[in-house]
This record gives sequence, structure tokens and C-alpha cells, in this order.
Amino acid sequence: MTWVLCLFALFGLFLNSAYGQISISPLRGEINYANQALSFELHNPTDMPLRLEMNWIDLVALAQGGYRPASIEERNTFSAAPLLQLSPAHLTLLPGERQTISVRLRDAGAMTLLTHEYRSHLMVTAKPIKGPIKKVRGLPLDLQVGVSVPIIVAPRAGLNALNAQAEVERVWLERAGDGGLLLKLSIARHGQGTLITSVQAILTKQFVEPVTISHRRNIALYPELERRIVSIPLGTTTLPGGEIDIILSRDWGGHEQLITRRIFNLDAPATQNPPQTIKVSRK
Repeated sequence: MTWVLCLFALFGLFLNSAYGQISISPLRGEINYANQALSFELHNPTDMPLRLEMNWIDLVALAQGGYRPASIEERNTFSAAPLLQLSPAHLTLLPGERQTISVRLRDAGAMTLLTHEYRSHLMVTAKPIKGPIKKVRGLPLDLQVGVSVPIIVAPRAGLNALNAQAEVERVWLERAGDGGLLLKLSIARHGQGTLITSVQAILTKQFVEPVTISHRRNIALYPELERRIVSIPLGTTTLPGGEIDIILSRDWGGHEQLITRRIFNLDAPATQNPPQTIKVSRK
């Protein structure tokens, strides 16, 4: 039992020193007819040199968030990996160093034949160059961690031409294990193509200035999802009564474009357990 605890402790330390700080930017990319190449910057702010390896993986989004590995049939349907070329496939980053990797379309002519979007995730795996960190009772800990970013290959006109739409179906509050409030939203997606969204929640109360209680960006609604459940910690254990103004926007390239805006009533005080439901009202 002792060596198991040590293993998790060392794993946690490595996550904090490597995975928690290794960065890749931007967090996703789109390749289309007008933009057939992408660049990503990798940064190693840790105090150890790292060996990075880049590969393609195919993942299916889950309604509650996160992913699962794609099946063979699913990969054959939407995998973008066969369409893309990655360079370099591996590199070394010294402490504090930054390097750029590129992703480009293998065959520009293939773009005109696409009838729907394709997606794969660029997986960047990092491990210390010096090999195993430590041995615990003879067990070598050669830990490696990774981060992935989705790459979308869109039909000729790009994602915007697919006219994907979304709407907020339902909003409610739940209480987390630590007692804090979670704002939960059910967002329905319609049409073809991925839609990247943001959610802004503004609490309004009579005779009081409106207060933004949350602004969550980079919420992906992928084609395999009819709806997604989004959970947003509010950082508080109570909310006063009033109304919550939910603003759902497109969020791509740092720009937000309004999709829909709805008002929900909030009964006060939002402190009871079981979780309180926010009743829907229209203005």
C-alpha cells in the first residue's frame, strides 16, 4: 500500500511540474480551402528538458464533457488524420524553450471532394529525457503525460457555411461535493458542423447593477452531439433571488457573435439541498 501511495504522489508532482505547465497554442484549429496550413506553438516552462512526440488520435465527444476513443467505424467516417501532414513528429524542448510545429493539408485537391467536416486530435506527449524519475521498490516510474487539441478539416467554404445552430434548452443549479453551486445548461445543437460557443451568465436584481457571475468560453458542440450538458462552477455557495440572463454566442478566433439570449428566473435563496431548479421565463 505504501508504494502505491508513493506512486500517486510522484505522479501528482510530475503532473504539476510538467503537464500543468506545458502549453500549446492555439487550443484548436480549422483547415479549409482558404487556410490549408496551421501553426502551433509549444512551450516548456519547466526546469527539465522534455522529449515531445506528436501523433494523431481520434476521439468522440461525450454529452457530459470529455471524450472516448473512436471505434474503427467512427474513424472511417470522420478521421482527419489521413488528410493531414504533421511536422516535426518529435522534438526536444529545453527548459523555457518554445518551438513551432505545423499541420498542413496533404492534397489541396481533396478539399473539393469533402462533403462534411473531418476531425482528429493532435496528441502531444511529453516525457523527461533522462528516463525514469525514480524507482519505488524496484518499480521504474517512467511517467509521460500528454495534451491534445482538435484539428477540423472543413468542406471548401469552411465551418461557417455549414450553418450549425444552437439553443439553450434548460438551465438549473446543482450543488457540488464541496457545497459550491454549479450552473448547469443543456445546449441543443442543430444542423451540420462543429459549433464553438461561449456562455455568459449575468445575474440581475431589481435596483441592483447586473453582475456577471460566469463567462465560460471554448465550449465545443461537435456534430456527433445533439446536445451537450455544460457544468460551470460559480465559486459561491449561495445566490440572491432575481433573474439570470444567459447569453450564448459563437466563439472562434477570439471573437464572440450572439446566437441567442434568454432570461431565467432564480428563486432565492439558492442554498437548499437537494439542488434547486431555475424556472424558465421568457421576457
